Amino acid sequence: MVRIEGHTDNDPISRQKDKYKSNWELSAARAAAVLHYMVEECGVSPAKVYIAAFGQYQPIADNKSKTDKAKNRRVEFVIMPRGSGG
Repeated sequence: MVRIEGHTDNDPISRQKDKYKSNWELSAARAAAVLHYMVEECGVSPAKVYIAAFGQYQPIADNKSKTDKAKNRRVEFVIMPRGSGG
């Protein structure tokens, strides 16, 4: 199983407020886009992947600069042990 985790920086949604209510929705959409690519373009079994959305709540950088914010706008892959569903 592969968990695809979506993350964002801590900037509030401004340009696409009509599409994303919060950074959680944005991070979920980011992870879902990767999931769809893996399934539809790469042939990964849909039974082997799922998404998680963390919004801005698990940063890897401090969000004080554009460079740090860019580091927090990411998708991570977590390989789950066999028999684990999440």
